[in-house]
This record gives sequence, structure tokens and C-alpha cells, in this order.
Amino acid sequence: ALQSYNQLAWFSGTNGADATLDSTISTSTNSWSLSFWLLWEDNGSSYHFIAGSGSNRNIAIGNALDLKLYYKEATTGTYHALSDAVIPQGEWLHIVVTATADTSMTAYINGEAQTTNSSMSDTELLLARFMEGYNSNNLEVLGSITEISYYDDVLTQAEVNDLYNDGKAKSALEASGNGNLVHYWRNNGLAEWKDLKGSNDVNVTTNGRLGVGTDDPDYKLDVAGNAGFNEYLYHNGDTNTHVRFQADQVDISAGGNVYSYDGAAFNLTGHLSASGNISGSQI
Repeated sequence: ALQSYNQLAWFSGTNGADATLDSTISTSTNSWSLSFWLLWEDNGSSYHFIAGSGSNRNIAIGNALDLKLYYKEATTGTYHALSDAVIPQGEWLHIVVTATADTSMTAYINGEAQTTNSSMSDTELLLARFMEGYNSNNLEVLGSITEISYYDDVLTQAEVNDLYNDGKAKSALEASGNGNLVHYWRNNGLAEWKDLKGSNDVNVTTNGRLGVGTDDPDYKLDVAGNAGFNEYLYHNGDTNTHVRFQADQVDISAGGNVYSYDGAAFNLTGHLSASGNISGSQI
């Protein structure tokens, strides 16, 4: 059962998922960064898998020898140390892991850079589960996590420092480096956490406006980005007035007339009127 810790979801370290994200992260050969705040306690396991899915491509505490921060790579299943010392327990820590594509990884613990590890042959990450081990009920983490942010580039020391913010968690939407922010989840104490940055960001405001990718829509529907339509966009209650999208062609229909453009010429079905001049190389 989902428990709480100061209104945050608390992970019991047993019995599988206590909370889930509304989308996943899957990297390949690209560079990336992952930032999060973690409070954890040793539950007696030799391994504590924080983020990942399956037995490889994980970030974990412990490798059966010590309780440092590790990355378990996909190609060989090798554990690569990312921290210079064991990870403290019973206190909130800010952790950032940066990956230079298939080359090296550098971790930051409370803003302090750790020794870069260049021994891995790949740096892939698959974040489909967190705090619940590499498979359900296997090597889970006891504690809590929040402010999970994923970037499609390598954060700089200055950007890490701004996220750490002298120990006071700062919104990834406002912190330096947000130009390459792709996903951002905050522990909301619920069973599913909403992506505050990615494509799942849909908000309905108190005045009845719907925002996609924006928390402050200016219109009844405000899309902060591109919107796609398979074919028709209609005027309500008037099926004869619409815009139709086809491959390499746009049709505008109104009052029985159809205006079409196929990238080469305008075509008209119906009447044409003008209050001024009409000119063209060929009419």
C-alpha cells in the first residue's frame, strides 16, 4: 500500500511498485543527464536499484561490496562506480548522473563532482520503474524520491549547482539547463506522477481553458507547440465550413466554395469575387 512521508510517496522496499511515472525514458547512444532528490535507508539488501528496468541499464546503490552509487551497463552487466564514497542514509541528497554517449559518466552528490568513470562500453538508461528494483519485488529501495528530471544533454557544473540550490530543491522548469529538459516528475504523494514538462502535460484551468504544454493557457485551447490533424477541422454546427488536410494539399470549404492549394497552384470550386486587382503569371 502507498504510504506517505511529509505528504510524499514513501517506498516500502517490498511488494513491487508503490508509485509509477506517467511515461518512460529510454536512451540509446545519446548524451543525457538525470537529476533527483533521494532519501534512502538500508533494508539489508546488497543492491538497491533506484532507476531502470530489467537487470541492466540501471542506477543503483551497492554492488555487494559497498554502498556507493553505481551504473549497471547493458552490454556486459558490469557495475561501474559513480561516487567516490558510500551514499549517506537517512537524509535528503541531491544526485545528478551525466552520460557522454557511450564514453563516460560523471555523478554529482549535493553539487560535488565525483570522479568520472570511462570504463563502460555503453551508457544506455531505461527508466520504466523506479525505487522498485530491476524487476518487480527484486532489490527495491526503502525511502523516498522526488524532483526527477531528465535532460537530453550533459549538464554543466554550474547547471548542477543551480539545481542543488544550496540544498533547497529548485524546480527543474526554472533552473539553469531547462532548455534541454525533456521530462520532469515531482513526488505528488499519489500512485502516478505526472510529467510536468513532457508531452503528457495537459492542464485544465479554473476558467475552463485547456492548456497542452502550458500551465497558463490564453485561449479555450492553447497548445504550446505543434498540433496535428489527420484530416478535418470543422466550424461547430456547420459541416460545410471546414479545413481539410490531405497529403501535400489543404482545402478550405465555406458557403459551398472550396479553395485548394497543393503546393503548386490554387484551385477554386465555386465563385470568385474581389474588391481589388487580381494578378498572376497565369490565370
